[in-house]
Amino acid sequence: IARYIASANRDQRPQVASWLRQGSPLARRMHRNTRHTLHKYHEMGMLDREPPVRRVHDESFDYDTRAERKVYESITSYIDRRWQELERSGKGFVMTIYRRRASSSPYALQRSLERRAEALRKIVDSRAADQYDVEDEAPEDFVADELPDDEVPGAKSLALPDDISRAAAELNEINSLLDQLRTLGGIDTKRDRFFQQLRSIADDGRAVLVFTEYSDTMNYIRDNLVSHFGRTLGCYSGKGGQLWNGESWEDVSKDKITDALFKGELKVLVCTDAASEGLNLQAAAAVINYDLPWNPSKVEQRIGRVDRIGQKCSDVRVVNMFLKKSVDDRVYTMLRERCGLFERFVGRMQPVLALAKKLLLNDSGEVSALNADIDNIQNDILTEEAYLESDAHHGDGQDSVLDNADIKAALRYLSKDTGVEAVYDKRNQCWNISGSGIQKRRCAVDPESLEKNSKLEPLTPLSQDLVHQLADSLSASQEVIPLVVGSCRVGAFRVSKMFWISDGLPVPIESLNDLTSCIDKWDGDAPDPAKWLEVMRRAEGDSRRTTNGMVASAVNAQQQSIRRQNTSARERLKQELGRFLVSVDGNGLDLNAVIDDWLQRRIPLSQKLSKSLDKLGGEYPEWTDEDFWQLEQFGKQVTENQRTSRRAGKEIDAALADPRW
Repeated sequence: IARYIASANRDQRPQVASWLRQGSPLARRMHRNTRHTLHKYHEMGMLDREPPVRRVHDESFDYDTRAERKVYESITSYIDRRWQELERSGKGFVMTIYRRRASSSPYALQRSLERRAEALRKIVDSRAADQYDVEDEAPEDFVADELPDDEVPGAKSLALPDDISRAAAELNEINSLLDQLRTLGGIDTKRDRFFQQLRSIADDGRAVLVFTEYSDTMNYIRDNLVSHFGRTLGCYSGKGGQLWNGESWEDVSKDKITDALFKGELKVLVCTDAASEGLNLQAAAAVINYDLPWNPSKVEQRIGRVDRIGQKCSDVRVVNMFLKKSVDDRVYTMLRERCGLFERFVGRMQPVLALAKKLLLNDSGEVSALNADIDNIQNDILTEEAYLESDAHHGDGQDSVLDNADIKAALRYLSKDTGVEAVYDKRNQCWNISGSGIQKRRCAVDPESLEKNSKLEPLTPLSQDLVHQLADSLSASQEVIPLVVGSCRVGAFRVSKMFWISDGLPVPIESLNDLTSCIDKWDGDAPDPAKWLEVMRRAEGDSRRTTNGMVASAVNAQQQSIRRQNTSARERLKQELGRFLVSVDGNGLDLNAVIDDWLQRRIPLSQKLSKSLDKLGGEYPEWTDEDFWQLEQFGKQVTENQRTSRRAGKEIDAALADPRW
């Protein structure tokens, strides 16, 4: 293999690399499917609907009024000064959080300043101030362990001043900032530009997800939208979901939020990143990032709530709100232009995203460093291989005997007359099944129904408990019908063969369509009992033969696997034995003569060699030209220290202990 790889020309290398990947044990267990893979599946006819196209728009804004700009500059000056003071003690990160909250919304900043003012006021009044942690102001999904590596351990409190005079000075400054914020009244350029984008998308008939990092900003957005969207507005955060009932915000479950979206009752859902995981929200078709996450890897999680299998729109809209020339604007613009963030899988750019996260946290402004990292990764073949996409290909499995439409058709046959009744609940999109010996069950067949309501029970051919109950209840009657089912189970293998007796002849049943066709033609007469027993014996015999064939095939596959493993273990032992012989005898011309010489020495190493020969079949190995070539290459490359180490025979011990024997 080594010789073949080394001699492969440039045109052959892609095929060689593909061959090596296919032979990797990990490649048989792990598959990386991306949006590009899904498009390939659609081209192959394996997906009914083509995955949606992402249409991304960056809405960059600047402050429209001088008053707004002045407030922002005053706050920036305060944050920069405090950041420099705290950075000396390793606590500058906490001011970065204030900076990010200031760019998120005026209300988020106001709440932060009010909480800090209250803590400072307690110091000035000589009362114990609560050292509230960084989590009080950080994004809702903040994890303290994800702080940059150079943050000082324990520097997670918001670092209040130690003495009264410094606390009083900062309190006066914060009160001045709060006064300036209040003088703005309802002025908010970002909110107004956001509302223009939201209205444009919502007027297109799409439901929209609005993401923010902070629950304070979420409350600010929803309270500004409620007069326009009313009962079609909802929100979701780490505290759960809420819907506007016309008078107040009403707490609702996760399922209620999902259900309202699917029914078209919600036009806008304002949420924190708590909604970016664990919720199926593809009934929406647009995402507006009111602010971008401090961890760029979470952008895909947000967009992935709507851009997924089941999305009915041909495209999904993504809008990003950026303050011009801010660190978010500079970092995310570069990530989009150079890495394709927001638009495609960027797995191999994970090192770049890690650097971007650090820039977003520290606001260092060294965005140019991203360019160099991107260039390095794009030229790094190993990084590209680590994030290689899996090829799209047809599965080897057989077509299912039943599909969802067949199961629904079968359920419609169940009524009180059959002893088991199945009633479809259109409102909840589920089936209510009840009858003799069956406690009422609420089931769903479609994935969409199961996603809307996690309390529903899936009904598939593999739902053994429910299917067995249904079968037992329906077969309780002593009446003989033309349907004959013979089954056989051996271990994990089970086969059933079905026949319908028509005009005294057994008709094989291969699908539900075959069965319903026979039922429709049936005149209601029972078959001859003797004929029924004859067909049953045939069905059971066919099932038994098929099952035994499956067992034999599985045993054969297992034995072949064991033989391959033994062959690999023998090759490994032979290779290590050869390397040992080259290490103790430099020329390696007559390897078996060296073995014979060492066997006669009657030392512990002789026992290892004897055991090795036993494992290799009790005879001296047959050394091929390929073996001699590989050992010659080994002899040229091995150092004297490595030769000395190998003479102890530890590598032979490891080969003898190989679990593949």
